[in-house]
Amino acid sequence: MPFEVQDLSGTFSVGDIAIALSLSFLLSAFIAWVYRFTHRNVSYSQSYVQTLVILGMLIALIMLVVGSNIARAFALVGALSVVRFRNAIKETRDVGFIFLVMGVGMAAGTRFYTLAIVAAVAISLIILVMYRFNWFASNVQRQVVKVQVPPDGNYTQNIQDVLIGLT
Repeated sequence: MPFEVQDLSGTFSVGDIAIALSLSFLLSAFIAWVYRFTHRNVSYSQSYVQTLVILGMLIALIMLVVGSNIARAFALVGALSVVRFRNAIKETRDVGFIFLVMGVGMAAGTRFYTLAIVAAVAISLIILVMYRFNWFASNVQRQVVKVQVPPDGNYTQNIQDVLIGLT
């Protein structure tokens, strides 16, 4: 029985791959820029924003691999179920951006190019409008205070007295 290699890439061309990956890169980078521009908290992470771009492209690649084959889809879910993420998402808004780039990557990977472009632009514009007009803002002021003291000694009461006196 000779060793036989079967090429399954006939369902898409090199052009399809280039368009899907390029489009998902451009749209994910645009979404990452919107995230960076509208981010207000102190927890900004360059790594997270770069991951948004990578994730959009990876999802496009995965969708090209899966195509319309249900067996491949289930195999992929099984394979990815062993991946564990150790980082907690600090803001619920970050999860929304993750789902946005995943959706755009899925649309680009399944060759719904118009859907990917329209969805990325429309949702990003909505995010920018909400940012510009400060929709759903509350009047609560939040500040982060970082206090460093020598390890020897009990400074808790002194710090509390100062904080109470100034707030």
